[in-house]
Amino acid sequence: MDKQTYLVAEGVAWVNGARVPDSREVTLTEPEARFDLEQGRITAKDVIQAEMPRDAGKSKG
Repeated sequence: MDKQTYLVAEGVAWVNGARVPDSREVTLTEPEARFDLEQGRITAKDVIQAEMPRDAGKSKG
């Protein structure tokens, strides 16, 4: 089963029975992620990156 990287919401210390790492990123299968996704505790990393403007984080000038 394929795994996907998820970003963990602030204030969440545990995901799928494991402590959240300092990077706030976890790699889970779809079944492993389902509960935390439904609770809004994690978000797929590729979804967040797709929503960011292409020049986000770049300084202008």
